[in-house]
Amino acid sequence: MTLIYRIIQGFLKRISPLLPWREPTLITGANAVREIPSLLHERSATKIVLFTDATLAALPPTQYFLKTLKDSGLAVTLVDATTPNPTTTLIDSLVAHLQPPYDAMISLGGGSVIDTAKATAVAWAKPKKSLYRLRGHFKVRTPLLFHIAIPTTAGSGSEATVAAVLTDPERQRKFALMDLVMIPNVAVLDPTFQVGLPQPIAAMTGMDALTHAIEAFLSRSATAQTNAWAMEAMEIIMTTLLDSVEQPENTEMRLRIQKAAYLAGCAFTRVYVGYVHALSHPLSAVYGTPHGLANACLLPVVLERYGPVIEPKMRSLAHTLGITVPDDTTATQVVIKQIKTLHQRLGLPSTIEGLQRSDVPRLIRFAKQEVVPTYPVPRYLKTADMIACYDAVMPKGEQHV
Repeated sequence: MTLIYRIIQGFLKRISPLLPWREPTLITGANAVREIPSLLHERSATKIVLFTDATLAALPPTQYFLKTLKDSGLAVTLVDATTPNPTTTLIDSLVAHLQPPYDAMISLGGGSVIDTAKATAVAWAKPKKSLYRLRGHFKVRTPLLFHIAIPTTAGSGSEATVAAVLTDPERQRKFALMDLVMIPNVAVLDPTFQVGLPQPIAAMTGMDALTHAIEAFLSRSATAQTNAWAMEAMEIIMTTLLDSVEQPENTEMRLRIQKAAYLAGCAFTRVYVGYVHALSHPLSAVYGTPHGLANACLLPVVLERYGPVIEPKMRSLAHTLGITVPDDTTATQVVIKQIKTLHQRLGLPSTIEGLQRSDVPRLIRFAKQEVVPTYPVPRYLKTADMIACYDAVMPKGEQHV
């Protein structure tokens, strides 16, 4: 079966350059959101739906932005019921209560908010199909509502990607909708919305972006362009993330991390992710683990399990980061040590609260179903490898003695 999977991945890699990819129009800088009203008026858009969450909706920057939109003559419907790890139930509820048609939508928030907006737009475009039936590749194919994405965390890269990740509560499964029409039309990187971002959230989302970049870089479908995006993202994050977390008022650093998350999103949306994401998604679906934390914990242990096959690329990464590789070790070991040190200095836990050994077979089954046939991972991990990965992040009471 491995050969069949690689053939499928090779085919997808070959046709990828022929697909109508688009990169969002990028607007960056402090107070960049002020450009949005004129952008909407240029499109003759007057009826807008704004997705955010309850916490952000109450903050002064969001209130000011909402007032700016309304003062410019736009009719704005505020949706602040979004939640972390959005569910199909949430999307169904939003579709039932909102009053389309709208001329455009704005998503202001982290990856969960942006994904909620994307999924709601898909549900509007495909009212006769359930979102679960639309999971996977290129099943939407219908133009969606004009979308301006304003990320307020720097991690998911959803402002640049083809995907929206949802949880099906009944099946306890995470799944992705993936289609080129889901790439936002405009991405606004405005660091003023990240000033004062709580340190744990800044740390987790930053490690999420690092995971995206590394998995894209290690993908067997990587291209010169995706490697360039991923490498720049990794360099920014490894050199800037800690300082940006410790200096939450520093808009220059926050903008750099936002750019890294965007670049990582551009990279992985074209060449996929890998086992870190495949193993982390079930943790969020079953235990509600924050996605960035799950990725942060699993990243070094998955890299260890890949083994020698990733050494050439790790040497390239170490060189870019200016990391010396002693003769008695490997670049992979050195880079993993750097990642673990960053994780520790960020103050993130190294284990997953609630993870139970009895759930591991089910979690691995979900992970395997996610990886094959499309993830072009460096090598396929055996079940024993995946057990070892979960064991490495198991709470003390569940770990092997």
